[in-house]
Amino acid sequence: MEKVRWRGTWGIGDSMQALNACHNYAHTNGFTVNLEMHWSHGENYFEHPKDPETIVERTNWIHTQYHNKELVNLTHVFNSDLFPSGNVNPDKQKARFYFDSNAYDPNGGPPNDWIFKAQSFTEKKRKIVIWTPTYNSKPPRKWK
Repeated sequence: MEKVRWRGTWGIGDSMQALNACHNYAHTNGFTVNLEMHWSHGENYFEHPKDPETIVERTNWIHTQYHNKELVNLTHVFNSDLFPSGNVNPDKQKARFYFDSNAYDPNGGPPNDWIFKAQSFTEKKRKIVIWTPTYNSKPPRKWK
Protein backbone atom coordinates (compact mmCIF):
# COMPACT_ATOMS: atom_id res chain seq x y z
CA MET A 1 0.00 0.00 0.00
CA GLU A 2 1.26 3.46 -0.94
CA LYS A 3 -0.13 6.61 0.64
CA VAL A 4 -0.20 9.70 -1.56
CA ARG A 5 -1.22 13.13 -0.34
CA TRP A 6 -2.20 15.53 -3.14
CA ARG A 7 -3.06 19.22 -3.18
CA GLY A 8 -6.63 19.72 -4.33
CA THR A 9 -7.43 22.82 -6.36
CA TRP A 10 -10.59 24.22 -7.93
CA GLY A 11 -9.90 22.57 -11.33
CA ILE A 12 -10.99 19.03 -12.20
CA GLY A 13 -7.89 18.62 -14.36
CA ASP A 14 -5.71 18.75 -11.25
CA SER A 15 -7.88 16.13 -9.53
CA MET A 16 -7.71 13.94 -12.60
CA GLN A 17 -3.93 14.28 -12.71
CA ALA A 18 -3.85 12.97 -9.12
CA LEU A 19 -6.18 10.08 -9.95
CA ASN A 20 -4.31 9.23 -13.16
CA ALA A 21 -0.90 9.29 -11.45
CA CYS A 22 -2.11 7.12 -8.57
CA HIS A 23 -3.81 4.60 -10.84
CA ASN A 24 -0.72 4.42 -13.03
CA TYR A 25 1.51 3.94 -9.98
CA ALA A 26 -0.76 1.27 -8.46
CA HIS A 27 -0.93 -0.66 -11.73
CA THR A 28 2.82 -0.40 -12.39
CA ASN A 29 3.79 -1.49 -8.87
CA GLY A 30 1.04 -4.04 -8.24
CA PHE A 31 -0.52 -2.66 -5.08
CA THR A 32 -3.27 -0.36 -3.87
CA VAL A 33 -2.78 3.38 -3.43
CA ASN A 34 -4.54 5.44 -0.77
CA LEU A 35 -4.98 8.85 -2.41
CA GLU A 36 -5.68 11.55 0.15
CA MET A 37 -6.85 14.78 -1.49
CA HIS A 38 -6.07 17.85 0.64
CA TRP A 39 -8.44 20.78 0.19
CA SER A 40 -7.78 24.24 1.65
CA HIS A 41 -11.55 24.73 2.02
CA GLY A 42 -14.56 22.89 3.43
CA GLU A 43 -16.45 20.04 1.78
CA ASN A 44 -19.29 22.24 0.49
CA TYR A 45 -17.13 24.95 -1.11
CA PHE A 46 -18.22 26.35 -4.49
CA GLU A 47 -15.57 28.20 -6.54
CA HIS A 48 -18.27 30.13 -8.40
CA PRO A 49 -21.95 30.73 -7.57
CA LYS A 50 -23.01 29.13 -10.87
CA ASP A 51 -21.12 25.88 -10.23
CA PRO A 52 -23.68 23.03 -10.25
CA GLU A 53 -21.55 20.88 -7.91
CA THR A 54 -18.43 21.16 -5.76
CA ILE A 55 -14.97 20.10 -6.92
CA VAL A 56 -15.15 17.30 -4.34
CA GLU A 57 -18.37 15.98 -5.90
CA ARG A 58 -16.77 16.19 -9.35
CA THR A 59 -13.67 14.35 -8.16
CA ASN A 60 -15.73 11.60 -6.51
CA TRP A 61 -17.87 11.14 -9.62
CA ILE A 62 -15.02 11.07 -12.13
CA HIS A 63 -13.29 8.41 -10.02
CA THR A 64 -16.32 6.14 -10.52
CA GLN A 65 -15.55 6.24 -14.26
CA TYR A 66 -11.97 4.94 -13.94
CA HIS A 67 -10.75 1.55 -15.16
CA ASN A 68 -9.85 -0.62 -12.15
CA LYS A 69 -11.22 1.99 -9.75
CA GLU A 70 -10.47 -0.34 -6.83
CA LEU A 71 -6.71 0.22 -7.30
CA VAL A 72 -7.06 3.65 -5.66
CA ASN A 73 -8.85 4.42 -2.40
CA LEU A 74 -9.90 8.07 -2.54
CA THR A 75 -10.31 10.06 0.67
CA HIS A 76 -10.51 13.78 1.40
CA VAL A 77 -9.04 16.09 4.04
CA PHE A 78 -10.82 19.45 4.33
CA ASN A 79 -9.47 22.78 5.59
CA SER A 80 -5.99 21.32 5.22
CA ASP A 81 -2.85 23.39 5.59
CA LEU A 82 -0.49 20.68 4.29
CA PHE A 83 0.00 22.64 1.05
CA PRO A 84 0.06 26.34 2.00
CA SER A 85 -1.06 28.62 -0.80
CA GLY A 86 -0.21 32.14 0.37
CA ASN A 87 1.16 34.53 -2.26
CA VAL A 88 3.13 31.94 -4.21
CA ASN A 89 3.92 32.73 -7.84
CA PRO A 90 2.00 30.03 -9.80
CA ASP A 91 4.88 29.58 -12.27
CA LYS A 92 7.39 28.78 -9.51
CA GLN A 93 7.73 25.18 -8.47
CA LYS A 94 5.82 24.16 -5.38
CA ALA A 95 4.93 20.80 -3.92
CA ARG A 96 1.73 19.39 -5.36
CA PHE A 97 1.91 15.89 -3.87
CA TYR A 98 3.81 13.60 -1.51
CA PHE A 99 4.30 9.87 -2.08
CA ASP A 100 5.16 8.27 1.27
CA SER A 101 7.79 6.15 -0.50
CA ASN A 102 9.34 9.31 -2.03
CA ALA A 103 8.89 7.66 -5.43
CA TYR A 104 8.59 11.06 -7.15
CA ASP A 105 9.87 14.58 -6.58
CA PRO A 106 6.99 16.65 -5.11
CA ASN A 107 7.85 19.46 -7.52
CA GLY A 108 7.83 17.20 -10.55
CA GLY A 109 5.19 15.16 -12.26
CA PRO A 110 4.79 11.39 -12.02
CA PRO A 111 3.58 9.42 -15.07
CA ASN A 112 -0.16 10.02 -15.27
CA ASP A 113 -1.55 8.09 -18.21
CA TRP A 114 -4.70 6.15 -17.35
CA ILE A 115 -8.05 5.25 -18.89
CA PHE A 116 -11.73 5.17 -18.09
CA LYS A 117 -13.65 1.93 -17.68
CA ALA A 118 -15.07 0.40 -20.86
CA GLN A 119 -18.66 1.08 -19.75
CA SER A 120 -17.93 4.80 -19.91
CA PHE A 121 -17.68 4.46 -23.69
CA THR A 122 -20.68 2.22 -24.32
CA GLU A 123 -23.52 4.60 -23.47
CA LYS A 124 -26.12 5.13 -26.18
CA LYS A 125 -25.45 8.86 -26.04
CA ARG A 126 -22.32 9.46 -28.08
CA LYS A 127 -20.25 12.29 -26.64
CA ILE A 128 -16.96 13.85 -27.53
CA VAL A 129 -15.24 16.24 -25.15
CA ILE A 130 -12.63 18.60 -26.51
CA TRP A 131 -10.72 20.96 -24.25
CA THR A 132 -9.00 24.10 -25.41
CA PRO A 133 -7.63 26.95 -23.32
CA THR A 134 -9.60 29.49 -25.38
CA TYR A 135 -12.43 30.04 -22.89
CA ASN A 136 -10.69 28.76 -19.78
CA SER A 137 -11.13 30.97 -16.72
CA LYS A 138 -7.35 31.45 -16.53
CA PRO A 139 -4.52 30.71 -18.97
CA PRO A 140 -2.87 27.32 -18.34
CA ARG A 141 0.27 27.41 -16.23
CA LYS A 142 3.52 27.07 -18.14
CA TRP A 143 4.29 23.72 -16.46
CA LYS A 144 1.03 22.26 -17.73
